[in-house]
Amino acid sequence: RHLSACWIFSSYDQRGRPVKNGNRHWITSGSKKQAWHQVYSKGVRMKYYTIYAWTKCPFCVKAKALLKEKEVQTQYIVLDDAPDLLAHYKSIYNMRTVPIVRFVDEGLQIEKTIGGYTDLVEHFAKEADQDVGGDD
Repeated sequence: RHLSACWIFSSYDQRGRPVKNGNRHWITSGSKKQAWHQVYSKGVRMKYYTIYAWTKCPFCVKAKALLKEKEVQTQYIVLDDAPDLLAHYKSIYNMRTVPIVRFVDEGLQIEKTIGGYTDLVEHFAKEADQDVGGDD
C-alpha cells in the first residue's frame, strides 16, 4: 500500500493517545514499511497493549472492548490455531488462562504483564485514582 504523506505523533498521554500539541513528524515515503522506518529512525516510540486471546473467550472479548473504550493502541492476537504458541506465552508470562494482557511503552522501555481481564480493570482503576490524586 502506497503512502504519500502522514503525521506520526511522538508525544503521548498516559493512555497512549497522541498529544495534540506534542511532537509530531511529517512522513513522506512510498510504503508503510518505509514510513515506519522513518518514524523509528527519528526516535518515535509507541505505547500499546497486547492481548493474547481465544476467539470464543468472553473475558478476552471484554478486555478488547475495555481497551477500545479507553481509546488506547491495541494488538489483539488470536491463538485459536496455535496451541503450542499459546502454551509458550502462558509459560513466559506466568499465566494459566487467557486473556494475557501486556503493556509496552517503548519510550520508557517498559514491558509488563498486566494479567487477565480483572487485572486490566484494576490497572485502569489505579490509573484513574492516580489521575485524581487518590493514592493516599
